[in-house]
Amino acid sequence: MPVATDPRILVDAATRDDAAVFRLSADRAIVATVDFFTPIVDDPYDFGRIAAANAFSDVYAMGATPLVALNLVGWPRDTLPYDLLGEVLRGALTWRAPPARSCWAGIRSTTRSRNTGWP
Repeated sequence: MPVATDPRILVDAATRDDAAVFRLSADRAIVATVDFFTPIVDDPYDFGRIAAANAFSDVYAMGATPLVALNLVGWPRDTLPYDLLGEVLRGALTWRAPPARSCWAGIRSTTRSRNTGWP
């Protein structure tokens, strides 16, 4: 990884944190993170809740409040129906507290195994 030289970058890969922090002004910064999570439970709704909790914990660990959510999904659509994916997303969306209760955008790809990423 190249070394970040922009003085507005407060936290980056060099600190081995799960999130990056970029200073917007003297009293405001933005925390950016992404997390990819494979299932550790069989229930798709619970998987979504666990994945969201795990991903958003990276934001909270930086002392920040989530404002927006983006979603990454890898789904084996040839072997698992999309209604299960709907349950994963429903679980994730019911876990999150306002103001980040909606997902603004996301991307989906076909993969051999199921996984999801937030925020």
